[in-house]
Amino acid sequence: MDIMVGLSCCKSVLASTFADEWENNKESLYKYIEAIHIGVKGVVTLDDKPADALVEIRQNSEQKNSASTNKFGEYWKLLLPGDGYLISASRG
Repeated sequence: MDIMVGLSCCKSVLASTFADEWENNKESLYKYIEAIHIGVKGVVTLDDKPADALVEIRQNSEQKNSASTNKFGEYWKLLLPGDGYLISASRG
């Protein structure tokens, strides 16, 4: 995922205004960066090797999310804060 962050409505800001733009926007950027930790991530292995798997994430019987592992066996999924999640993996 790539993200482009702008400090003003202009594509380029003058060097003389950069410090002010940073002060006006840094808290929002910090909150955005903190949000990357919302969710779950992990690695699925089989016999100590990365596994091709489908990871299911359930919070209750009605709510189901899924993620597939990449070639390194890694998966990630953004989730709302809460508890009671059940995570399972099966061959992909």
